Amino acid sequence: MPNITTISSNKSERAIKVGKVIYSLNLLEYPKTLEEGIAYLINTKKMSLEDVNLLYENASNILQIVL
Repeated sequence: MPNITTISSNKSERAIKVGKVIYSLNLLEYPKTLEEGIAYLINTKKMSLEDVNLLYENASNILQIVL
């Protein structure tokens, strides 16, 4: 049985469970995949709002392709 990590937020009633967590400064152009799921945690603290919005748009486009 794979090792599963639970990611939760105090603003969410549902937890996300994934098989792997990757900490990164940016989202990869071709993110890795895993049957149990992968979560990319990206530090946006030093990014401008414009860069964060662009990152979100790119991630949304990748999700549409994968799903």
